[in-house]
Amino acid sequence: YTGPFLDGDTANDWQVEVAERLARSFAAGCASLGAAALHEQAPAEARRWFERILQHDPEDVRAKQGIAAATAQQIAAASDRPT
Repeated sequence: YTGPFLDGDTANDWQVEVAERLARSFAAGCASLGAAALHEQAPAEARRWFERILQHDPEDVRAKQGIAAATAQQIAAASDRPT
């Protein structure tokens, strides 16, 4: 799923509340999967999960930190390879 949660007429307060809760749950799930990928030394996969968060919330600090950690992991892995 790539669109906003409960997109459309949000005149009802319950829709806004549910959409915000769904967005938080989505971000938390993606962050957990990204963290698990980092733990498994899979920085490319981790980056994809953190980028999914940023598609919905470009200001999410947790996702930006996750991407930074994935990049650092990729750099470390590249520097450990024999030339």
